[in-house]
Amino acid sequence: MLEIAGSSIIGGLIILMILQANITITNSVYYHTLNTVNQMNLTTIAQVIDNDLKNAGYRVSDSIKIYSTDSTNLCIRHDVDDNGIVDSVRYAAFPRRDSDILTLKRIVNGNAATATEFPVTYFRVKFYDSNGRPTTYRSSVRLVKVAFTTITEQVYAGEGEEGEEEAATNYTPVYWERLFRPRNLR
Repeated sequence: MLEIAGSSIIGGLIILMILQANITITNSVYYHTLNTVNQMNLTTIAQVIDNDLKNAGYRVSDSIKIYSTDSTNLCIRHDVDDNGIVDSVRYAAFPRRDSDILTLKRIVNGNAATATEFPVTYFRVKFYDSNGRPTTYRSSVRLVKVAFTTITEQVYAGEGEEGEEEAATNYTPVYWERLFRPRNLR
């Protein structure tokens, strides 16, 4: 009888260990999937910003090709769709209700209804003159540094310090920063 009870306890412990290993593997796979999605989001945002800044000032005849030097907005002018008409493109981060997450919007010609949106927690822009010194004069901007942190919209359940689940705090953030030298700002 003692042998049956002992084997039942050992069998139960083995089953619990297998279940815990399964939960750990599932959480790990979920985290890595979210991280991959976040990396793809970051790549998309970076490509869109890169394209806009690469073409900043394209077909703009006056000296004001960047029309805001605010650290929380990127406002540039260029011919977005190559139709001969100069467009305005604005990037700005807007707070969401009841959340630390911001929405980075790309607004073309002031039309917020068709804005492209991305989830971020941080967005900053810095402007520099041709000597690499910070500037706020729109006509002297030659370099633009853009930095942001993007996150997944989903939350994954992780382990807290003492084993409790902390599902509301585990996002997978990714930081990105780049210094641009748009050729049409000369």
